[in-house]
Amino acid sequence: MENETSSSMVVIEENKIFQSFLRENINQLIRERQNRPSAREGFCYKRDWYDKMSDNLHLSKDFFLKNINSIWNKTSNLPSIERKVILFCGDKSLNQTVSFYEDLKKEMTEGVKNILV
Repeated sequence: MENETSSSMVVIEENKIFQSFLRENINQLIRERQNRPSAREGFCYKRDWYDKMSDNLHLSKDFFLKNINSIWNKTSNLPSIERKVILFCGDKSLNQTVSFYEDLKKEMTEGVKNILV
């Protein structure tokens, strides 16, 4: 069973649709962060997960793909906050990928029904 799960995760990591959704979700995180208002004069924002991941070049699709399998298997050595961010994007991308294929299957089934009628 564990071997089957690992091979399923490798398949999803290599899936172009999953990768596309993952890239889109990472870019959305970056855009949301870049759109926050400037700190008031004399104040500054406290450094957070985004700053740390950005400084270490960890806000990339390749880094997420490299680490998502170990996070899903709960064997990752990354800091907790990085695991949470990668898990959030990975789970969201996985759900979007499943929905994409369900919709595609539904469209194909309806198309075949229309041809047969």
